[in-house]
Amino acid sequence: MATSVLAQETLCALRTEINRLENEKTSTLGRKARHGEGWQSPETIPNLIRTGAEPFDHALGGGIERGALHEIRSAESRDNGAASAFALALALMAVRQGRAGSGARILWIADRLQANETGRPYGPGLVGFGMKPGGMVHATPRNLTDALMIAEMALTVDAFAAVILEVNGNPRGLGLTESRRLHLRARAYRRPLLLLRERGEEEASSALLRFRATPARAAPCRLPDGTSFAASIGPPVFRIDIEKSRTPIFESFFLEWNADDCLLSRSEPDPVFHTGANPPAGVALSASGDRPDRPGTMGTILAFDRAS
Repeated sequence: MATSVLAQETLCALRTEINRLENEKTSTLGRKARHGEGWQSPETIPNLIRTGAEPFDHALGGGIERGALHEIRSAESRDNGAASAFALALALMAVRQGRAGSGARILWIADRLQANETGRPYGPGLVGFGMKPGGMVHATPRNLTDALMIAEMALTVDAFAAVILEVNGNPRGLGLTESRRLHLRARAYRRPLLLLRERGEEEASSALLRFRATPARAAPCRLPDGTSFAASIGPPVFRIDIEKSRTPIFESFFLEWNADDCLLSRSEPDPVFHTGANPPAGVALSASGDRPDRPGTMGTILAFDRAS
């Protein structure tokens, strides 16, 4: 009988906690509205973040919801740069389309292992990507538990317009329960939480959207007269595969980043740039140079004099 009573008390406590989290958004927005705080007001900040690429926004149901958990993943280590850049692009759009003149920043919660693998954010490169100087706070927690705690608390701080949580692979401490808690906290304070899963697999989570990012070939720079400078490299281009969405549209998009306007635009894929084993149909590839046309035959005489 005592065991049954304890089990019922535990179940009641869990239900109470779930109800508190579910109602946290309504209570928080109501409190801020009563005190006249405009940061969370719908009239001040739009609920959807527009990327600028209309077909991409349409596939997402109008844009990227501001108060939600979204996941950007890379399947291999060589794709980490594209995934990181796309996550940063989404965060910059959240800053630009937020409250004017707020001076809000981006919080990047780094993973120690990934920092050793792919390096840390580079200041001049961030400015060239469209970020204002001093627009990012970089944190390197000791473990995943500290990282989750920092992310949860950062969503309540008005100084941050977006939070990027970087994780390596599929850690055991970040499952469905933890992602749901983060998603509810992001909904309550209407701030995007971008889960950057580098070198990770698909798994069940409470993320509203999930993207897979891979690099794509950048077009040459466009000159003022409209021509292209063939020996140059233009703005970065990502291939984004929609793996999870509110709509049944799961397509691949090639998106080009505009650092001046902090917006994306749809780009046409280059048929020559192909990373698969077989080239696309109808594409003529040049012959390889300075290589044998066929493997040589095996010899039958051994060099016994040179054997050790």
